[in-house]
Parts: sequence; structure tokens; C-alpha cells
Amino acid sequence: MRPIGYILAVTVILWTSLSSARAQTILNEYAGVESVLNQDGSDIDSLVVSDGSLFGHLDTVLFIQMKGAEILTDVPGLEGFLQNWNNTGFYSIHLVDTVVGDTVILASSLREDMIDQRPGEVAQLVK
Repeated sequence: MRPIGYILAVTVILWTSLSSARAQTILNEYAGVESVLNQDGSDIDSLVVSDGSLFGHLDTVLFIQMKGAEILTDVPGLEGFLQNWNNTGFYSIHLVDTVVGDTVILASSLREDMIDQRPGEVAQLVK
């Protein structure tokens, strides 16, 4: 019985140490998108974000709509079902041209269908 308990204890200790090492690795940083500027399709888009210091010249970034789907709440028996995706899940990849304070100027334009955020939608810029 003792060898089995010893092996089990060592396994748990190793698993815990490996799990905590993986949990401490940060792969991405992100900031919430507060607004989109220069919404002309021929213009380079600028994003006002919650923390512009995370981004720099030529960073590759992901612009993604994280929230905004409409869920049924008032139809008996269908509460919680998806009613409309809106822009949730739409994304695009860009290079950063310049950062001025909390304004990130992209080297390319956003897709037209991603510019107009609907009420309740939340976008992020991920590095």
C-alpha cells in the first residue's frame, strides 16, 4: 500500500506544479475597444482602446467582436436560445501603424460590417 500512496503523491505534486506553470504563461494581451474612428471605407481606421500602451508599431493584432448576440428571454420554453448573432465572433487581423495615447491607428481598414457596433456589442483588440 505504501508504494502506491507514494506514487500517487508524487503524481499529484508533479501535476500541480506543471499545471500552475502553464497557468502563469500569458500568451496574449488585450484592450477593450471604446470606439472606432475614421469610419470612411477609404480611410485607415483608428481604434480608441482602454490601454494603448499594450500596442506598438508593426504589432500584429486581432480585432474581434466578443459580445453582442441577442438571446431570447420572453418566449416561454425558448429562454436562453439564440435570437440573433449580430456581429459577435466577427474578427480581422491587422498591423498597427501608429499608437498615439490610447488611439491605435491600423495599417489597413476594418471591414465595413465590423465598424458599426450595435448596442450591447463589445470588441477587443488582441496582441
